[in-house]
Amino acid sequence: MIIPDLASYLVNNVGLNAGELRWVYLVGGVATLFTMNGIGRLADRFGRMRMFGIMMVFSMVAAFLITHLPVVPATVAIATSTFFMISMTGALCASDHDDHQQRDSCASGWFYEYQLVCGPI
Repeated sequence: MIIPDLASYLVNNVGLNAGELRWVYLVGGVATLFTMNGIGRLADRFGRMRMFGIMMVFSMVAAFLITHLPVVPATVAIATSTFFMISMTGALCASDHDDHQQRDSCASGWFYEYQLVCGPI
């Protein structure tokens, strides 16, 4: 379970302060938002299972990097956590649908879940 403890880990072990921590989530969220559609298109082009496998390898590498991160500058921590967020979300997006007609359903599914949790926008 990496995600629930990510903020406290980055502050206590990696040395980020609260001001830098907001950049972790801002950059990671924006990067995930822009890469999710591209990963879905790659899954349509090369196959859902192949893309899922590739993204799972990236996810394992990202999980290893983020959990073994020493005290580093904020830019390295932000880049590593962004890679972690993109790879985890990409694996979920690639495994979502195998029908190319439902290309954007991953993003709309995430938006629907966000509305269920946070309320309508």
